Amino acid sequence: MSRTSLPTSYLTHGPIEEFLVRQNNYGYPGPLLLSPGRAIGLRLIPMERDLRFLWEEMPQQMLDEQAQKVRQSLRAALIGWARQAGEGRDYTDNTPAQCLHPVGHWYEISNLLRNGVLLRLLEQRPNLNHLLLHNIDSVGVDLNPALLGLHIQSGGCLSFEVIARRLEDRGGGLARVNGRVRILEGLAIAARGG
Repeated sequence: MSRTSLPTSYLTHGPIEEFLVRQNNYGYPGPLLLSPGRAIGLRLIPMERDLRFLWEEMPQQMLDEQAQKVRQSLRAALIGWARQAGEGRDYTDNTPAQCLHPVGHWYEISNLLRNGVLLRLLEQRPNLNHLLLHNIDSVGVDLNPALLGLHIQSGGCLSFEVIARRLEDRGGGLARVNGRVRILEGLAIAARGG
């Protein structure tokens, strides 16, 4: 299956476009469209509970005694800063490049609509029935024909690929919520304790 669109962000669009021109699209003969991100996110001041969850509930490398004290002091200072600055408020106390970030996975769907790439894909390929959509950082992604067949057979409009969790993984995972399996982000899971 040929790739015809690559997602980019405000940080990566120019460099990727320039690189592909220099490399002559690696000899790819078909149409190759870049899908520039049309959304940015504003970073938030972290919540104390989220920081504590990250540092106390998630696996951490143990350091030697002195380094562990430095780490604990740094973390206490960061929690104090978050409280003082206003937990959950917009983070605007730095340069714009430090306050903004590319947004997550779901925004590529709206990007395809807003930047006109989906329209161009459909004009170039009017019989297009299925579209593989992936994270911006999944440049090595490939379509598995068996998974595509399962998706088509299911009749669903969306299918998701998930992999087994590892102890060192960060973020969310599959969870059953109100009797339905969902992908749940890690910070949406209530922290234990107080």
